[in-house]
Amino acid sequence: DQQVDDGFNLFWNAYPKKVGKGKAIESWQKHQPDLDTVLKTLQWQIYSDQWVKENGAFIPNPATYINQQRWEDEKQLTRIERLANAI
Repeated sequence: DQQVDDGFNLFWNAYPKKVGKGKAIESWQKHQPDLDTVLKTLQWQIYSDQWVKENGAFIPNPATYINQQRWEDEKQLTRIERLANAI
C-alpha cells in the first residue's frame, strides 16, 4: 500500500466505491484537491439519484472522480427533494 499523507486516505475512506486505489492516489497527487471541499461535496453526492440508482452502478471510479474534478459538480436535487419542494 502506498503511503499518502495529503488527505487521500480520508477521501478513500469516505468514497463509496473502492476500486483502482493506485490510480486514484496518482490522480489525487496530480490534482491536489482541497480535502474539505471534496468531503463536503461527497456528503450530498453519495445520496444523489445518479449514485443511488441501480445499487450504485453509476458511481464514478475514484480516479475518474478526481481527474474530472467532480467535487465541482453542482448539486442536483434528489427525487425526494424535488417532491418536497413541489408540496
